[in-house]
Amino acid sequence: MYLCICNAISDRRVHEAVAAGAENWVDVHAHAGCQPNCGQCADDITAEIDNSRSVVAGKNTDAAAQDHQQPTATSAADRSQIALAAV
Repeated sequence: MYLCICNAISDRRVHEAVAAGAENWVDVHAHAGCQPNCGQCADDITAEIDNSRSVVAGKNTDAAAQDHQQPTATSAADRSQIALAAV
């Protein structure tokens, strides 16, 4: 979806800009190789930047949670090794 009509900046392009380090709507325009014109897109691009950050933060949280999960299945050989180690 286009967020900036003047410069044809889409939500996908905002996500790319944020991934490249854009922190505000002017940075997004710079990433796209242009400058803001009328300014009507400022709120929409800023909201999409926040959305993009939330999505990335959510993925990082999910990945971190997976790193801390305990294995759920062990083979008989693994159980034997665990039992021997406990003795």
